[in-house]
Amino acid sequence: MSAFSFFGGFAPSLALHAACRFLAGMTTASMALVSFVMMTELVGPSRRALMGTLFPLVFAFGIAMHALLAYLIPNWRYYTMATSLLAVLFLPLVLLLPESPRWLLLHGQQAQAKAVLVHIAVKNGTAGCLPRSWELQEQKLHHSRGSNPKVLFLNRTLRNQTLVQLFIWLVNGITYYALTMAASSLGGDLYLSTALSGLIEVPGYLLSAWLLSTAGRRLSLCGTMVLGSAACIALQFASHFVYGATVENALSLAAKMCISMSFCYHLPVLCRTDAHNCQVTSGWGWHR
Repeated sequence: MSAFSFFGGFAPSLALHAACRFLAGMTTASMALVSFVMMTELVGPSRRALMGTLFPLVFAFGIAMHALLAYLIPNWRYYTMATSLLAVLFLPLVLLLPESPRWLLLHGQQAQAKAVLVHIAVKNGTAGCLPRSWELQEQKLHHSRGSNPKVLFLNRTLRNQTLVQLFIWLVNGITYYALTMAASSLGGDLYLSTALSGLIEVPGYLLSAWLLSTAGRRLSLCGTMVLGSAACIALQFASHFVYGATVENALSLAAKMCISMSFCYHLPVLCRTDAHNCQVTSGWGWHR
């Protein structure tokens, strides 16, 4: 990812630059998906929904950081190289991350999976709660139905659930990136508008974590999507109001916050356990 993006800053032609951006985007999407799946597999089931809800926070801060870097580095070639080099700073973190115990177990590495779980228990101060003798149930990857995308369409209920989620992913992706790219067309300072477009997601994600535990996922998902849609529709008529520019900015930020909140609800929790990775992977593709 970093290499493709870095060399894109040296590209002498638009075609070569587009090819580098395509490869960088492809690897970035894969890295983000693997990071999310690994994070959900390293935490307990009781914390999984919360972590999935707060996971996009880094994406929101990333948008604001890109706006700041673009302001400080106006030359697009230097800007491209600077942003690509940021990824190199996180390479040492790979050495600190344990492997997913679920992945180890599915690949028959039971001893390593058990060692990771013991390490987690020690760090959490719960090692004393472990029984004196315990073993993990070993599974082979090729026997896991959840690893096959066909499992998403084996029965009517799961098939309907998958199609609904793919549609939600598609609609949310179109709306999210449209609002992000349209931040510069709302007037005002380009860099400030883009930064606000990212930072407005932060209170949304924090609010979604609270709503998930109080209102439930289905009501929260439907509510944020309806409110976001209403804000997008009202945005088309905002210019007719008094202080139209201010109303446009407020509606755009409200729509961006609502649509980003809706990601939190159906991404980590509206998936069947044995088909979780397949559903997330398929949805991520439709979203992109």
